[in-house]
Amino acid sequence: MMYLYWYLGIGALLAMFVHVHRLVTQKEEERLAWTALVLFALIWPLGLPLFIGELRSKELAPRMRCRDDFAFEIEPGELGRRVTIEEVEQCEMVGDPLGGAPRLPFGHLNHVWEQFKAVIEPGMELYTFSASYPGWGGISMCTKSGYVIVIDGAPGRYHLTEIISRPTSEDVPATSDEVARFLQPGAD
Repeated sequence: MMYLYWYLGIGALLAMFVHVHRLVTQKEEERLAWTALVLFALIWPLGLPLFIGELRSKELAPRMRCRDDFAFEIEPGELGRRVTIEEVEQCEMVGDPLGGAPRLPFGHLNHVWEQFKAVIEPGMELYTFSASYPGWGGISMCTKSGYVIVIDGAPGRYHLTEIISRPTSEDVPATSDEVARFLQPGAD
Protein backbone atom coordinates (compact mmCIF):
# COMPACT_ATOMS: atom_id res chain seq x y z
CA MET A 1 0.00 0.00 0.00
CA MET A 2 2.91 2.29 0.69
CA TYR A 3 4.00 2.00 -2.95
CA LEU A 4 0.56 3.21 -4.03
CA TYR A 5 0.89 6.30 -1.84
CA TRP A 6 4.35 7.02 -3.23
CA TYR A 7 3.07 6.49 -6.78
CA LEU A 8 0.14 8.85 -6.28
CA GLY A 9 2.26 11.44 -4.47
CA ILE A 10 4.93 11.52 -7.18
CA GLY A 11 2.19 11.67 -9.81
CA ALA A 12 0.57 14.63 -8.05
CA LEU A 13 3.90 16.48 -7.80
CA LEU A 14 4.66 15.82 -11.45
CA ALA A 15 1.18 16.98 -12.48
CA MET A 16 1.57 20.20 -10.49
CA PHE A 17 4.99 20.84 -12.05
CA VAL A 18 3.61 20.33 -15.57
CA HIS A 19 0.62 22.52 -14.74
CA VAL A 20 2.75 25.40 -13.46
CA HIS A 21 4.98 25.14 -16.54
CA ARG A 22 1.95 25.27 -18.84
CA LEU A 23 0.42 28.21 -16.95
CA VAL A 24 3.53 30.23 -17.64
CA THR A 25 3.87 29.28 -21.31
CA GLN A 26 0.30 28.88 -22.68
CA LYS A 27 -2.74 30.96 -23.62
CA GLU A 28 -5.79 31.50 -21.37
CA GLU A 29 -8.06 28.81 -22.98
CA GLU A 30 -5.34 26.19 -22.80
CA ARG A 31 -4.61 27.10 -19.16
CA LEU A 32 -8.26 26.46 -18.19
CA ALA A 33 -8.26 23.08 -19.95
CA TRP A 34 -5.01 22.05 -18.27
CA THR A 35 -6.26 23.27 -14.89
CA ALA A 36 -9.38 21.10 -15.23
CA LEU A 37 -7.28 18.11 -16.30
CA VAL A 38 -4.86 18.49 -13.40
CA LEU A 39 -7.70 18.90 -10.88
CA PHE A 40 -9.32 15.73 -12.18
CA ALA A 41 -5.99 13.88 -12.03
CA LEU A 42 -5.51 14.95 -8.41
CA ILE A 43 -9.08 14.32 -7.22
CA TRP A 44 -10.10 11.02 -8.90
CA PRO A 45 -8.14 8.80 -6.47
CA LEU A 46 -10.34 10.11 -3.64
CA GLY A 47 -13.37 8.46 -5.26
CA LEU A 48 -11.65 5.09 -5.67
CA PRO A 49 -12.26 3.85 -2.09
CA LEU A 50 -15.94 4.75 -2.42
CA PHE A 51 -16.21 2.82 -5.69
CA ILE A 52 -14.42 -0.23 -4.24
CA GLY A 53 -16.61 -0.12 -1.12
CA GLU A 54 -19.74 -0.04 -3.27
CA LEU A 55 -18.58 -3.05 -5.29
CA ARG A 56 -17.70 -4.98 -2.14
CA SER A 57 -21.07 -4.25 -0.51
CA LYS A 58 -22.85 -5.55 -3.63
CA GLU A 59 -20.83 -8.78 -3.41
CA LEU A 60 -21.77 -9.31 0.24
CA ALA A 61 -25.41 -8.29 -0.08
CA PRO A 62 -26.91 -11.51 -1.49
CA ARG A 63 -25.44 -13.74 1.19
CA MET A 64 -26.14 -11.58 4.21
CA ARG A 65 -29.65 -10.31 3.55
CA CYS A 66 -32.67 -11.33 5.57
CA ARG A 67 -35.75 -12.29 3.63
CA ASP A 68 -38.56 -9.80 3.75
CA ASP A 69 -40.79 -11.38 1.12
CA PHE A 70 -43.03 -13.20 3.57
CA ALA A 71 -45.22 -12.26 6.52
CA PHE A 72 -43.14 -12.62 9.65
CA GLU A 73 -45.08 -14.31 12.43
CA ILE A 74 -43.96 -15.39 15.86
CA GLU A 75 -44.72 -18.98 16.83
CA PRO A 76 -45.52 -19.92 20.45
CA GLY A 77 -42.29 -21.98 20.61
CA GLU A 78 -40.23 -18.84 19.93
CA LEU A 79 -41.43 -17.07 23.06
CA GLY A 80 -38.95 -16.37 25.81
CA ARG A 81 -39.79 -15.30 29.32
CA ARG A 82 -42.69 -13.22 30.53
CA VAL A 83 -41.71 -9.64 31.36
CA THR A 84 -43.36 -6.52 32.70
CA ILE A 85 -43.33 -3.10 31.10
CA GLU A 86 -41.16 -1.83 33.97
CA GLU A 87 -38.60 -4.62 33.39
CA VAL A 88 -38.43 -3.84 29.68
CA GLU A 89 -38.00 -0.12 30.27
CA GLN A 90 -35.27 -0.73 32.82
CA CYS A 91 -33.46 -3.21 30.55
CA GLU A 92 -33.73 -1.03 27.41
CA MET A 93 -32.82 2.27 29.09
CA VAL A 94 -30.24 4.06 26.94
CA GLY A 95 -27.27 5.43 28.83
CA ASP A 96 -25.20 7.45 26.37
CA PRO A 97 -22.24 9.02 28.21
CA LEU A 98 -21.90 11.67 25.49
CA GLY A 99 -25.56 12.65 25.65
CA GLY A 100 -26.23 11.91 21.99
CA ALA A 101 -29.33 9.87 22.81
CA PRO A 102 -32.04 10.74 25.31
CA ARG A 103 -32.03 8.80 28.57
CA LEU A 104 -35.27 6.98 27.77
CA PRO A 105 -36.18 3.37 27.04
CA PHE A 106 -35.02 2.69 23.46
CA GLY A 107 -33.45 6.17 23.21
CA HIS A 108 -34.49 7.98 20.03
CA LEU A 109 -37.00 5.21 19.27
CA ASN A 110 -38.89 5.80 22.51
CA HIS A 111 -41.93 7.07 20.60
CA VAL A 112 -42.23 3.67 18.87
CA TRP A 113 -42.09 1.93 22.24
CA GLU A 114 -44.73 4.30 23.64
CA GLN A 115 -47.06 3.48 20.72
CA PHE A 116 -46.49 -0.25 21.27
CA LYS A 117 -47.01 0.09 25.03
CA ALA A 118 -50.30 2.00 24.51
CA VAL A 119 -51.83 -1.09 22.85
CA ILE A 120 -51.27 -3.30 25.91
CA GLU A 121 -54.47 -3.72 27.90
CA PRO A 122 -55.27 -5.63 31.09
CA GLY A 123 -55.24 -9.39 30.46
CA MET A 124 -52.54 -9.14 27.80
CA GLU A 125 -49.09 -10.49 28.57
CA LEU A 126 -45.70 -9.27 27.39
CA TYR A 127 -42.99 -11.79 26.45
CA THR A 128 -39.53 -11.70 24.94
CA PHE A 129 -39.04 -13.61 21.69
CA SER A 130 -36.28 -14.75 19.39
CA ALA A 131 -37.23 -16.17 16.00
CA SER A 132 -34.79 -17.60 13.43
CA TYR A 133 -35.49 -18.34 9.79
CA PRO A 134 -33.45 -18.91 6.63
CA GLY A 135 -32.33 -15.89 4.61
CA TRP A 136 -32.13 -15.62 0.83
CA GLY A 137 -31.10 -18.87 -0.84
CA GLY A 138 -30.74 -20.61 2.49
CA ILE A 139 -27.13 -19.48 2.81
CA SER A 140 -27.73 -17.18 5.76
CA MET A 141 -29.73 -17.43 8.96
CA CYS A 142 -31.70 -14.44 10.20
CA THR A 143 -32.75 -13.91 13.79
CA LYS A 144 -35.28 -11.35 14.94
CA SER A 145 -35.63 -10.58 18.65
CA GLY A 146 -37.80 -8.28 20.71
CA TYR A 147 -41.00 -8.15 22.71
CA VAL A 148 -44.41 -9.54 21.80
CA ILE A 149 -47.91 -9.12 23.19
CA VAL A 150 -49.52 -12.50 23.96
CA ILE A 151 -53.28 -12.80 24.14
CA ASP A 152 -54.71 -16.13 25.32
CA GLY A 153 -51.41 -17.90 24.56
CA ALA A 154 -51.21 -16.59 20.98
CA PRO A 155 -48.43 -14.16 20.01
CA GLY A 156 -49.71 -10.97 18.43
CA ARG A 157 -48.21 -7.54 17.84
CA TYR A 158 -44.45 -7.32 18.38
CA HIS A 159 -41.73 -4.73 18.92
CA LEU A 160 -38.40 -5.60 17.24
CA THR A 161 -35.19 -4.78 19.05
CA GLU A 162 -32.65 -6.74 16.99
CA ILE A 163 -32.23 -8.27 13.53
CA ILE A 164 -29.12 -10.37 12.93
CA SER A 165 -28.05 -12.05 9.69
CA ARG A 166 -25.15 -14.51 9.64
CA PRO A 167 -23.85 -17.20 7.28
CA THR A 168 -25.09 -20.72 7.95
CA SER A 169 -21.65 -22.24 7.27
CA GLU A 170 -18.02 -21.33 6.70
CA ASP A 171 -18.11 -22.27 3.02
CA VAL A 172 -20.46 -19.42 2.12
CA PRO A 173 -19.63 -17.91 -1.29
CA ALA A 174 -17.80 -14.59 -1.13
CA THR A 175 -18.60 -13.01 -4.50
CA SER A 176 -21.79 -12.54 -6.51
CA ASP A 177 -20.53 -15.01 -9.17
CA GLU A 178 -19.95 -17.65 -6.50
CA VAL A 179 -23.44 -16.98 -5.12
CA ALA A 180 -24.94 -17.50 -8.60
CA ARG A 181 -23.04 -20.79 -9.04
CA PHE A 182 -23.98 -21.85 -5.50
CA LEU A 183 -27.69 -21.30 -6.20
CA GLN A 184 -27.76 -23.13 -9.55
CA PRO A 185 -29.44 -26.54 -9.41
CA GLY A 186 -26.91 -29.36 -9.62
CA ALA A 187 -23.97 -27.08 -8.84
CA ASP A 188 -20.97 -28.74 -7.22
